[in-house]
This record gives sequence, structure tokens and C-alpha cells, in this order.
Amino acid sequence: MKHPPYSVVPKPQNRIAMTISAVCFAVALIGIYGSQAVSAYPAVLQVIGLAALVTSIYMMTRAQVKYVYAIEPDDTNPEEDDLVIARLQGKRRTVVCRLAVKDVREIDVATAENKKALADKYHGDVVHNYCPELLPARSAYLHFEDVAPGTVLSATEDETQLPSVRIVIRISPDETLLQLLRAGAVE
Repeated sequence: MKHPPYSVVPKPQNRIAMTISAVCFAVALIGIYGSQAVSAYPAVLQVIGLAALVTSIYMMTRAQVKYVYAIEPDDTNPEEDDLVIARLQGKRRTVVCRLAVKDVREIDVATAENKKALADKYHGDVVHNYCPELLPARSAYLHFEDVAPGTVLSATEDETQLPSVRIVIRISPDETLLQLLRAGAVE
């Protein structure tokens, strides 16, 4: 199904990553400067301080990552649409995911009420998280089925009997993007 191009940049609603980063930075300062005041086992405090500093830097960089979700025409088939997810870091835009909208098999919207049930449902799967925040209040799990990489179709093969790959991604879409994905999804 062909849709006009659409894109959205979700804004983080909570600041959990920044809070964790600030707490880890405080622990790092206490650990590093506290190791100078303690005569017994200063290396333990230094290691704790260093680990907290690394965690603080990771959380700070994770909090600054933004994603763009876009519905764009497929490069090979202009009649089909692709979900394109790009990571924005500073001025650099990197496409991290490009999947056909027609390959969406299931869309599960995670809310506070069903978050635990969905975590159990996707427990054994690799879930690619493209949410701009650590613990989003609302997100969606998109379950894709695609033909296994390296599979070559011959003229006599039936496409329904080919091995498939299950792909699960997690995003923070708005209502318009969810409607476009549901309209293009295979029911």
C-alpha cells in the first residue's frame, strides 16, 4: 500500500538516563577522591569510581541519541513502503533499520498495564530497541517476518515455503505512524 512520505522524531518524555548519569557521576567523584583519604584498599574505591564514571558517560551519550522514524517509498519497488529508522547524533544521520511495511506481522503497543506481559512474550527474541529513552511510557513492538538472508528464489519455488527470519523492533511511535504501519501490515 502506497502512502505519502511521513517522518517523526519522538521526543523523550522522562529523564531517567540523565538522573542515572548524575548519580553515577557523583559516585565516581566520591570513589576517586575518597580513595585518596582511605589508607586501606584505595584501589577498590578507584575501580568503583572508574566503573561509575564509565556508566555515567554511557548514560549521557545514550540520553542524547535521537531517532527519526520515517515511512518512505521502497528503493526497489516504488509501489511499496519501507519503515526507515535513522539515528541522529549531532549533525550525523545514520540509517540503522530499513524494513518493508508489508512485512509487519504484528504490532503490540506497550503501556504500563501490559508491559510485563509483552516482556514475557518477547523474552526469547532479540529485540532491537530504537526508543529515544531508556524506559518509555509508551512504545510499540513491531514483529516482522522476512525471507532468510542468502535464500535464492527459483522460478519453481513457492515463496510461502521459504525459511523466514523473525525480526522484532521496539520504537516510540506517534498515532499517525502507528496507523500507517497498521494499514500496510499483513493481517
